[in-house]
Amino acid sequence: MQKIILSLLMCVGAVASAVELKELKDLAACEVILSGSDEQVARTFFANYVTNYQDGLGVRGFLGGAIPNTPANLELAMEYGLIWWGMKWNFAATLEEAIEHRLKARALHEAKGTTFTDLIVAGQYFIGSEAELGLDFEADGKPVPVPAEKLRELIARGAYEIDHLGQAKLIPPAQLQRRVSLVGMTYNKVGHLPGSFGKNSISQSGWVAFKQHGIHDYFAWKDSSEAKKLKKLARSLADRGYKIKFNTDYEAMLNRIKDQKRSYRDQEVGEDGTLVKGERKDHEAHTSRYKIESVFKSMLDLLNSGKGYSVGLYNERGELVAGEIGLRNGNHLYGDSVFYDEVEQAKIAALALFEVLDAAGMPYSDPGMITPYTASMGAELVPFPEYLRKIKSGPREPIAMPVVWDPRSEADMKYSLGEIVKRKNQGLGNMKVTRRTPVANSDTVTALADRQGLERAGLNLVFVSSAEEASAHIAGAAWADMPIYIEGVSPELMRIAREASPHADAATVGPFVSTLSFLRAALTGPSAANVKAYFIGSARYPDARKPVPLKGLVEVLELGVSADAPIWQEGAAFPSITVNGWGFKATR
Repeated sequence: MQKIILSLLMCVGAVASAVELKELKDLAACEVILSGSDEQVARTFFANYVTNYQDGLGVRGFLGGAIPNTPANLELAMEYGLIWWGMKWNFAATLEEAIEHRLKARALHEAKGTTFTDLIVAGQYFIGSEAELGLDFEADGKPVPVPAEKLRELIARGAYEIDHLGQAKLIPPAQLQRRVSLVGMTYNKVGHLPGSFGKNSISQSGWVAFKQHGIHDYFAWKDSSEAKKLKKLARSLADRGYKIKFNTDYEAMLNRIKDQKRSYRDQEVGEDGTLVKGERKDHEAHTSRYKIESVFKSMLDLLNSGKGYSVGLYNERGELVAGEIGLRNGNHLYGDSVFYDEVEQAKIAALALFEVLDAAGMPYSDPGMITPYTASMGAELVPFPEYLRKIKSGPREPIAMPVVWDPRSEADMKYSLGEIVKRKNQGLGNMKVTRRTPVANSDTVTALADRQGLERAGLNLVFVSSAEEASAHIAGAAWADMPIYIEGVSPELMRIAREASPHADAATVGPFVSTLSFLRAALTGPSAANVKAYFIGSARYPDARKPVPLKGLVEVLELGVSADAPIWQEGAAFPSITVNGWGFKATR
C-alpha cells in the first residue's frame, strides 16, 4: 500500500472506489491522504490532472512529479493523455525586462515560421537578477540541483507567465506550491545558447497535459503536396531495395537516438527587428536523455514488453539508416524520438506508421508538442480535451503492425510491370530478361506479373577474356541458362573477379563494397570502352554470337539501383554473376 499527501487545486474530483481517502484536520485546506496500491494512487492523480489540466503551469501544462516516472506509470499516463516533460523558469531583473525577453523569443519563432513551438516551449519568469537572488550557474552543461531552501524563496515570490503579446499574468505562490517539487529542480547555464537571449534558467521534470496538444491527423494531411512527395520518395527507395520494418532492433535504435546530433542555426533578432542568422551548428549528442542508463533501460524494457513500437528504415545492404520509436497504449501511439542519416528518411518511417494506422481506421497519432519536424508532416495544435477525444476515437481492438511495410501499392506494382511489358523489344538473352525491378515478389505481384506474361527470371553474366573461352563455356551449358558473355573487362578487374568468384561472397568483391559496385566499375568505368557483351543463341552454333549493346545491358541491369543485389555464382568455372529480374514467358 502507498500513502501520499496530496495537495490539489480542487482536492480530488473523482476517486476510484478502491482508493481510500481520509481528510485530516491537521492538513492544510484541500490536502488529503491517499492510500492504495501504486496503480490506484497513480490513477487518482492522473484523473485529477485531467480534470484540472488548466491548473498546469504555462501553456505546457506542467502538473508536477508527485507520481514518479516509472515504466508502469509512463504506460498508465498515456491513458490520460499525459506525458513526462519539463518546465523552465527564466530570471529577469524587472518585469519589463522579462516582457522584452519573451517578445524577442516570439519574434525569433515568427521569423523561423515556428510559432507553434514558441507557444509550448515558453517558460515562466521569476523577477530578480541572478546576483540579487543568490543563484549559482557555475556548471556549464551539467545539471546542478537547486537547494530546497532556495526554491522555497523563489516560490514565495510567485512567478509571471507572459504570452506572445507581452501580456503578463501573475502565477501565485499557492499554484506554484501545488505543481513544483522541492526536489529535482536544476540550474541550467544556457544563456549562451541560441534563443536564450542571455537568460539562464532552472527547470524540473514532471507530468504534463499540454493545454494546446499536438496531434497528427493523417486523413487531413495524406493528400497534401508534402505527403505526396514523401510517398514518391518512399516508393523510389523501395525500388532501390530499402525496407521498412516494424518492431525490431530496439536496442540499436535507442543507441542511434542516443548519439543523434541535432542541428541549429545561430539566430537572434537585431536592434532593427530583423533576424540575424549565423552558421548551422550541431547540438552536442550528450544532451540526449538516453545517455542516462536508467532512462535507456526503461524505454528498452517498455519496447521489449510490447508497450512501445518502432519503425526502422533499412538500406539495400540491410543497414539501419533511420527510424522512430514511441510508446503505445492500445491504439494511442506517442512518438518519442527519431534518428536518421538524412531527415527525410525518418519521415518515411513516420509515413509508414501513419499508413498502417489509417488503413485500420485510426487516422490520429500523438506527436506530443509541435516541432518543425512534426509540423512538416501535418501535426497541429488542438485544445487538450479535443486531443483526448480524437486520440481515443480509434478501433477498440489493437491494430496489428506488419513485419515489413511496402510503400508501393498494387496500383504502383501494376504500373511498373506495365512499363516492363512496353519495353519487350529490349529484353536480353534467350530468357529475354528485361528488368530488375520491382523487386517485391509477393503473391500479389506474382499474380499481376503472370497476367502480363512475366515471371521472375535470372540473367547470368559470365566474364571471359576471349571468344574462345565463351565457346568452351557454352558447350556445357543448358539452353535455358545460356548467359550473356562480357569480354574485354580490364585485367585488374578480371583479377579481382577471378579471386572473388570461387568464394561466392555477394557482400564484398575485393575493394568493392558490393557485387553491384563491381559491375558498375566493369561496365561504366574508365576502361568500359573496350568491353563488349553478347549471347549465343544455340550450343550447336557457338560462333553465332549476338551482340548486346552495352548501353542496353547497363539499362536492364539498372546499375543505379541497389535492389536485388547481383550474386556471385559459387564454384563457377568462370567468374559468373546472376542478376534476378523479370522475363517474358512467351519467349521460353
